[in-house]
Amino acid sequence: MESSDRELECLVREPDGSFADRWSVPVEAPLSLWVNGTPWVTIMCTPTARRQLALGFAYFAGLLEKLSDVLTMEDCEDDPSRISLRVRQDGVHPPPAAVVTSGCGQGLSLSQAWPEGTVPPSSISTEGAAALMRQLQEGAVVHRAAGGTHASALSDGRRLLALYEDIGRHNTLDKLMGHSLLTGLDTKGLVLLTSGRVSSEMLYKAVRMQVSAVISRTTPTDLAVELAKRYGLTLIGYARGKRCIVFSSPSEFAKPDA
Repeated sequence: MESSDRELECLVREPDGSFADRWSVPVEAPLSLWVNGTPWVTIMCTPTARRQLALGFAYFAGLLEKLSDVLTMEDCEDDPSRISLRVRQDGVHPPPAAVVTSGCGQGLSLSQAWPEGTVPPSSISTEGAAALMRQLQEGAVVHRAAGGTHASALSDGRRLLALYEDIGRHNTLDKLMGHSLLTGLDTKGLVLLTSGRVSSEMLYKAVRMQVSAVISRTTPTDLAVELAKRYGLTLIGYARGKRCIVFSSPSEFAKPDA
């Protein structure tokens, strides 16, 4: 199994004036995804939970809805960076970009089919949001070791049920979705936490997962806020310490905690 971080030789000047010659940095590696015998996309990622990433990416791309839609999933013996999926869907077309970088998503557009209806209502409080964000930060072991990674997690509102880290914030959501498919975890009504910015594409993935709330340590975009309101999804940003900002929620939510 590949490591998520790597120690390199370098020159480190410490605040006290001393020097060190080693430093850990996050690993970036390609995941080559083949679908139905065709090279489909290469994803730049942290090379852990590769099967979860492949499944989640394929799910959000519309290639499958459930694990039984995957006929086979195989690692390539000759190329450890390659995973081959065979899915029930025919006529699979690769995404426009052959390589998805760690800073990019799948290039989803607002013209594509968004889910109908709304997401389940959330009962999360501002105190609860702060407590869950602390759990996310405590669980982000790769970030503490090397920095440069994002973390996302699913929670039932009290504890974290699954947590994944990656150099790409979009990849963390793909890994969570892949985990849910592999383990049978029902994401409907859960809380999604992330260390990264919530863009419209991140919001799309949250809606597809049918989570009731998204909590971020940083900001959402204006379009993500509009979409969250459209779907009745509670969207909380800047969850740091005891502070947070509620951008979208049912009207009763924004009242002070009882």
